[in-house]
Amino acid sequence: MADASWSFLRNSGTWDPDAYTIQGNIDSKTCKKTPGGDPSTYCQGMLIGALLELASAHKDGSYVNLAKKVAQATMAHPKLTTKNGILQEPFGGFSNDTAQFKGIFMRYLMKLHRRVPDASYVDFATRNADSIWRNARNKDGTIIVRWEGNPTNADLSGYSLEVSTSSAEQCLIAAADMVKG
Repeated sequence: MADASWSFLRNSGTWDPDAYTIQGNIDSKTCKKTPGGDPSTYCQGMLIGALLELASAHKDGSYVNLAKKVAQATMAHPKLTTKNGILQEPFGGFSNDTAQFKGIFMRYLMKLHRRVPDASYVDFATRNADSIWRNARNKDGTIIVRWEGNPTNADLSGYSLEVSTSSAEQCLIAAADMVKG
């Protein structure tokens, strides 16, 4: 099943093998790519996790190498990171689902680092964790969805602070795990 899913994804039109990212969405009725669509940190994180599972199942390091390329592409993607290297979602609106996306990416980046340690993963995770701690905490300790802070004072009321805090905790855990490891 995992092999069939990977084959489907590679041929879906959402996988960009030159950029090592998934971009756009799949129409659930037609199983074809819908027009447009930005990448999301969720898709990149899930892809890293899936590739690590395929690598274990097949004892094939090429999947790990591909996961590393996905991680590097995500950390450098101008729509997925700010100019300061802080993870973000490229689309404007936030929901309780999208508030979780960055945490999912960080969880699988941590798992990739456990498999193949890389200083760039540690740097990325600690930079993001430091930004969360300095710029994204409310007075009560909850964390807003924008890990770089909210310099434009945009209305971020459309999501649960508990959800965005949970996502940020994944980044804090990943950074701590990578630094201690």
